Amino acid sequence: MTDPPHGNRIPYLELSMLWNSWLNKTVDYESEIVVSESRERQKTTEKYNSLLNEVLKECFRVLKPERHISFMFNSLDDKAWVNIVKTFYSIGFELVEIETLGYSANSVVQDNRKNGLQTDFIITYKKPASKRSNRNELKVISLKKNDTLARTIQDMVISGFKPFQIMNRIYCELLRVEKFVKPSELISIIGNE
Repeated sequence: MTDPPHGNRIPYLELSMLWNSWLNKTVDYESEIVVSESRERQKTTEKYNSLLNEVLKECFRVLKPERHISFMFNSLDDKAWVNIVKTFYSIGFELVEIETLGYSANSVVQDNRKNGLQTDFIITYKKPASKRSNRNELKVISLKKNDTLARTIQDMVISGFKPFQIMNRIYCELLRVEKFVKPSELISIIGNE
């Protein structure tokens, strides 16, 4: 089970700078897999995706066949989400389960930011015993071209679902059928309602 940094949500090593200096600890900022808004660090989304992909490939390599990896993640960043779900599929992992985990205590950002994330996804994959030759590619779909899904989201908004509840339900349903939609499109439809 792994819960990697979710893009730029928390710059862990930057936040520990004071503690590390007090404790006289040397920190390897270069190897940290995060997105940072600090220009000096050059921790872009592309670099984050590249480093995370290396980790996922290594997880696949060392995992025994028919064994599982649970990956906790949540973000509103299109590139990070699309990269992660596509990488799991392209490496050869098979989706076993996707569910959500509520936080025991929310942060000020989660409570006050519009469309704030209030759960993490726990996505469990397995390494198959053998590679499937007829495997479909994960499809990133557009809500603009899927009226049925867009209407479902509109109905959920009208029914009083919160943005994170809509995101949770839509992602759980779509990933089970090897599809995905960018968070920005989902938030846009929710916001328009």
